[in-house]
Amino acid sequence: MSTENRLPKTSLRTVKYTLLYILLIPFINWSFTWAPMVNLPGLAAWAFNPVTIVTGLVLVVRDFSQREIGHEVLLAMAIALGLTYVTSGGALALASGAAFLISELVDYALFTFTKYKLSTRVLLSSALAAPIDTTAFLYGASFIREDQLTAPNIIMSVAGKMVGAIVIWWLIRQRMEKRQEIMSQISKDPLNDIEMNEKNYPDPMQPPWKAFPEIERFSIGWRMGGGEDYWHDYHSWFRKLKTVEMIDYVKNNPEPENWEGFYAIAAKRN
Repeated sequence: MSTENRLPKTSLRTVKYTLLYILLIPFINWSFTWAPMVNLPGLAAWAFNPVTIVTGLVLVVRDFSQREIGHEVLLAMAIALGLTYVTSGGALALASGAAFLISELVDYALFTFTKYKLSTRVLLSSALAAPIDTTAFLYGASFIREDQLTAPNIIMSVAGKMVGAIVIWWLIRQRMEKRQEIMSQISKDPLNDIEMNEKNYPDPMQPPWKAFPEIERFSIGWRMGGGEDYWHDYHSWFRKLKTVEMIDYVKNNPEPENWEGFYAIAAKRN
């Protein structure tokens, strides 16, 4: 048994990234209220708040937090906003919350209405949302401190977020490639089915709406934590079925309302 499996569920080590996420948000928000402005050498007019550079770190930590607690990361965000309210005031807490909401709405739209790979959606979501949510946050920060809603601050903050998005993109690509490698080994060698059994999946696997009835079809729950793992593992398993097996499986597990067309998409092999 691994050390991770022996850890009690109450161990702080099991939610270390969530704790870091909760503390990092109010710390960065608070830092906006006092961090000295920095001028780039030779560019006196290019003054920016150095905290804008590290805002992308929040995205990376949030990704790891989502792996720990799934969609409950929204509760972690609420706690972080509460701490921001205590340490920096209501205006900054509201600005931070608005920026988070904008980011989530853009991400939800991409997840719902596009068929891009998860790693691609991360980059697109950040590229579309970063300029908007950054402007919203800096607008709120300008009520606490002058000269925050400026072009240099916006550009540096967006750049920092895109660096964070690239890190997450790389991590997701690595995770997906490793998962595909494992599934490929399983399909070639029946003895490797132990890899799937370790996750306690039934055989046949249950369709997503039965395995996670609390997660709606286009919910962000399918891109974080256990929902994300099951989603990818299920598709890999389903695509290995023979045509006759697929037909029998679909007949025994009909698509419920709002899941129409799921099997047609799931059956497509890359």
